[in-house]
Amino acid sequence: MFILLIIAVWIIFEITFYCLTYKKALTQDEIKRLMNKRRKKHIKKYYNFKQVNSFPYKEFKSNLKASGMFYPSNIELLHFPSYVANLLKGKKHEWVVFGFVRDNMVVSIYANKGYDKTKVAPNIDANVIIQHCRNLNCQTVMRFHNHPNSDPKHYTGLLASKQDKISANYFSEQLIRYNINWLDFVCERGRFIEFYRSFSNNSFPGNSNYYSIYNQNQDRKQWYRLHRELYLKP
Repeated sequence: MFILLIIAVWIIFEITFYCLTYKKALTQDEIKRLMNKRRKKHIKKYYNFKQVNSFPYKEFKSNLKASGMFYPSNIELLHFPSYVANLLKGKKHEWVVFGFVRDNMVVSIYANKGYDKTKVAPNIDANVIIQHCRNLNCQTVMRFHNHPNSDPKHYTGLLASKQDKISANYFSEQLIRYNINWLDFVCERGRFIEFYRSFSNNSFPGNSNYYSIYNQNQDRKQWYRLHRELYLKP
């Protein structure tokens, strides 16, 4: 009986909501609110990284240029952290790797070797990174560096140092001026953690941009669905 009552209330609510919204377009304020809601949802979807089986070719791994070099790439965004973690697995020196992202693909890679086993700095500066993004129409840069660990049973290298965080903040501040997103990772023994992310307010992956919603709002058949997405969907 209780379940039937809940179902009846839900049906009444849905019918009422439909009657209140199916003849009503979204207002400008509602479009902006839905835009931000979609933006958060798409960012979470696009940049939700998990450990997967993604391995680089042995020849590529062994022939990385220590002084630094750009390489073409065609790797799915969600696979890239695992790919880089395996790329740096077994390296006895620290390395830094950048992935340049266009849509949901990493289209370019840069890598250089560190001075020793304890520190690494990129041999390219923020201006080079920004120009490379412009040349390739990339919206996001992902940076990785490894922490070699000779005693994994007693301590972990999957922690960002204070200097790592300072560096991440510096680069993100430089790139955000040009609407470029920044993500930073630490790798150790084939694993990775993301410790920093910064997204431009003008970054709208998928159909989360204003004009996509505005165009949908021109279709009367979409009004109920758009209101439901804004007010009822998580």
